[in-house]
Amino acid sequence: MIEALAWGVAAGFLARAVFAGAKPGVLMTLVAGFGGSLLGFLVAHELLGIHEMHLFKPEALLPASIGALFLLLVADRVRRATRRKTTFG
Repeated sequence: MIEALAWGVAAGFLARAVFAGAKPGVLMTLVAGFGGSLLGFLVAHELLGIHEMHLFKPEALLPASIGALFLLLVADRVRRATRRKTTFG
């Protein structure tokens, strides 16, 4: 369990470092890291057929970071769309 938290934190902060948009807060970074870790593992394992990859091994950091970056991009797009609808002028 502690390894899962560590990979989520590492993936989230790695994705945040390369994210081009407005930097998200720590909570969003952690959520994106945990979700990206799961998303990256599922994509690599189920869709790409990489069955030898384990969730808590160092080689899982790249797909986890890519998943976290994807989630940060989606969250940024939703935030921008919501801001445009509520802003007048």
